[in-house]
Amino acid sequence: MNCEEIREALWNDRDCQFFEYHGRECIIHPFHGGYELWYGKKRCQVEKAEDVFRVPLFDGRALEEITGEIRYYGSGDEI
Repeated sequence: MNCEEIREALWNDRDCQFFEYHGRECIIHPFHGGYELWYGKKRCQVEKAEDVFRVPLFDGRALEEITGEIRYYGSGDEI
C-alpha cells in the first residue's frame, strides 16, 4: 500500500477508508467539507484529502511516511 493508492481511494470513494498500523486501527472518515482521521482514541479534522497524509499518528510519523507499514482493509460505510 502506498500514498497513491490511498489518495485514489479517497478521491474515487466517499466511504470510510480502513487501515491498521502496528495493530492499531485507523479510519479516514469523509464528511461534508473535509475528512476526519480517527486513530486510537484521537480524532483530527482536515479540509483537504492531501492533509490526511500529514497528520502525525501514534508515533509522530505521518501517513505519508508509513504507508509501507500499514495494512489496508479497504472502504465501507460502517466501522
